[in-house]
Amino acid sequence: MQSESVVPGQAARERGSAGRIARSIASPAFIVVGALLLFLANLLLWADTTVLDSGEFTRTVGGVLDEPAVEQRLAGVLAARATESGAVQQQVGQRLPENLAFLSPILNSQVEALLAETARRLLAADLTGDLRDRTIAGLHTRLVAILEDDAAPAAQVQGNDLVLDLREVLLRLFDRLGVTPPQRLAEPTSDIGQVVILEDTAALRQASFLVKNVQEILLGLLFGSVAAFSLGVATASRRANSGAICGYAILAVGVITLLIIRVANLGLDSYAGDRVVARSFVNAVVGNLEWQSLGLILLGVCLVAMCDSRIRLGLQTFERRVRARLEGVGSATLLVIAAGMGLVLLLV
Repeated sequence: MQSESVVPGQAARERGSAGRIARSIASPAFIVVGALLLFLANLLLWADTTVLDSGEFTRTVGGVLDEPAVEQRLAGVLAARATESGAVQQQVGQRLPENLAFLSPILNSQVEALLAETARRLLAADLTGDLRDRTIAGLHTRLVAILEDDAAPAAQVQGNDLVLDLREVLLRLFDRLGVTPPQRLAEPTSDIGQVVILEDTAALRQASFLVKNVQEILLGLLFGSVAAFSLGVATASRRANSGAICGYAILAVGVITLLIIRVANLGLDSYAGDRVVARSFVNAVVGNLEWQSLGLILLGVCLVAMCDSRIRLGLQTFERRVRARLEGVGSATLLVIAAGMGLVLLLV
């Protein structure tokens, strides 16, 4: 009878041990799944609110065209395209008197440098307002068409290159010079006046399913991430510490995203058409993703600070020490310190 009474107790202990082992595996697994889903949701949220949103894309990228390095590079491209057309050199040759015709080769050799300066001034004066918005809107239309794998003629996409179309600016350059523009500049498929941002964007077309269903997938990922983190806390043997682990996981998502952005920037040159322009445009667009990732890092730090007992204890100890120090400082000294901090804030 004694052996029979021991067996049920032993079975109960074994079941309890098995349950603890299952929870010790299930809780971290749910948290890892939640972190992975949050990582994907962070990327899709950035794509939906920055890359695919025409208004936000225009606001984000608009300032890039005002950067001196970009402006100088675009002016050089426009000058090169105008020089390659031969229209300016032909006009110079026609306007020179016969007795000065020998100067034509000398003048033509300086055409591109003169055109670059004229184009730079034109970009600074004319590439503003509606013209800048139309130029960036055209770039956004082609980007979305590539991401959605849209081959329709209305998408204005030729080949796999992502280009910035400056043909309207080039037409204004010819008009300012009083030169008849080449006929092929008016052709829809002409590449004259276009600056290549990214070459061979075929890989971007593979994301067409995600792009076309971005909001539905984003909601699913966010719901799945919250559910996975909740299950991770619910199945943990120590729920207080599991909240801190969730905070560390969210913090890790933000840090890993920033690291991926840095690594991707290192490999950008192999896909960039014009490296100066491409890097400026990509950095501007990716800037919002960096801010989102910093927000995740801040959220993770707050969760860790609230849920990790050791950190809470450390913060409480630090608070007590600060209070003790402040109690030992006179009110006049505190007033001077506060005034100094206020002055610094005003100066900043």
